[in-house]
Amino acid sequence: MLARFLPPPEACKFLFDEYGIRRTKATLAKQRVIGGNTPPHRKVNRNIYYSIVDLREWAEAALSTRYRTTSDNLSPLVSTKHGERQPLPQAGSRGARGSLNSTRAQQRRGRNRQKGAEDASADSNSTGCVSE
Repeated sequence: MLARFLPPPEACKFLFDEYGIRRTKATLAKQRVIGGNTPPHRKVNRNIYYSIVDLREWAEAALSTRYRTTSDNLSPLVSTKHGERQPLPQAGSRGARGSLNSTRAQQRRGRNRQKGAEDASADSNSTGCVSE
């Protein structure tokens, strides 16, 4: 059986028609350049082609497992840049970066409050009135 190859516009149509995955030819081109999550491609001279077999494998891997309800997935997992998987943070909790930024913001607010209190006390002392 010969593998059929599709140019990017036809590959986009194939992904949408077969799997409901929306990708534009511009998105595929950008992902090829920057190394995003893109299906494997082949190059013939300056032309890009996608194998239907590769498109099917990529789409199957890109789709998540099936769920009946939103509570079926009690511990959603996300990929990290090193390949291991970690649970998503729970609702209402902050990630490491969020807590660091909020700590810095609290420190700034505290400094501004102290500075405002010092300015207010200096203003009350220098009313221009002389008390005897």
